[in-house]
Amino acid sequence: MFALAAAGVALLALGLAGGYAIGRSTSPVPANVAAPVVSAPALPDQSAKFAGTRAASLAGPWLPELGNCLSAADPGGPKLENGRAEMINCQIGDVQVYFETFTSATQFGWTRDYRAGISRKSGTLVPGVEPPRQKTGPVSGRTGTYFEYVTGKTCGVFWGPGGSLTDVRLEADCAAIGNHWPSLRAVWERFS
Repeated sequence: MFALAAAGVALLALGLAGGYAIGRSTSPVPANVAAPVVSAPALPDQSAKFAGTRAASLAGPWLPELGNCLSAADPGGPKLENGRAEMINCQIGDVQVYFETFTSATQFGWTRDYRAGISRKSGTLVPGVEPPRQKTGPVSGRTGTYFEYVTGKTCGVFWGPGGSLTDVRLEADCAAIGNHWPSLRAVWERFS
């Protein structure tokens, strides 16, 4: 029995240390061969949370990946504060996604300017923060104010398309993304 267990441990060690001999091929995948597609379980449709809202058009490209959405109308949902007329909080993995619409351009401008000020100070907290600037969403083709910020242990991305009172914010624990801005940027780029 002991010899059988020792043989199993030796094979496992050989597999781990020996170039993935167990369960994986060590030959490279040719450039013209697509990587296998692994499908995740389908998320429940979140479109009902956006029905009749001004955030619906901004949220459209995000819907297939959004989960656990709560609106201000839901028990335990986000609160409508500081001039917000609508607020819907969802998740994509460990990233919180906030869609918020404001009652006026003044209120929208106030929150944008507040977060832009935080962004300007954030570069000393987590290196690589992009400063406020105009940026076009790769999916929507809409241009708006984009910046990254840090509040406490939270890293965030803000994007408000021009001419709109609705913005989207992405927030994640900075340590969870390894203080690595490209991972948050990639989420924004996939859906904006």
